[in-house]
Amino acid sequence: MRDIQVIEEFERSWQYTRNMTTTFIDCVPEEKWTFSHHPNFAPLSKQFCHMVKVYGCYVEAMKSKCLDMKKKASIYSGKGDRISIQESLSSLDEKFASELKKLKETGLDGFVVDVFGTEMGFTEYTHVMIQHEVGHFGIWANYAAFGGFPTPSIWQNDWKL
Repeated sequence: MRDIQVIEEFERSWQYTRNMTTTFIDCVPEEKWTFSHHPNFAPLSKQFCHMVKVYGCYVEAMKSKCLDMKKKASIYSGKGDRISIQESLSSLDEKFASELKKLKETGLDGFVVDVFGTEMGFTEYTHVMIQHEVGHFGIWANYAAFGGFPTPSIWQNDWKL
């Protein structure tokens, strides 16, 4: 399989995953924005801030070739409001698209990211990104159930969540 095809297939998967996140953020009623279903879980607003921070670390690692989660605080210190979070995710999407475009031009030979001491190639690394994002979906479905609000229709139709 050609490198560009691998990257484009990932891009489509990531766009779908990102849409799942965005539609959930959009569906949260304003009065549930700071809701948590259990004291061991951060309110939804903090969950979404976490997503921005971690995504920013993933994007940064595309350049630096080393995933450093210690940089989370420097990635995003913005407000926990819906608009700030959505704008930050959108900005990171643009940066990420730019990095993927560069990879399409240079190819994947030699692409390695250090993830907590493990060297990962492109497909391994991007699988970790998707795994982190979708891991939150089950948690958020619980927030919606316990908070008494519906999940987005794409969640209901595609995943029965």
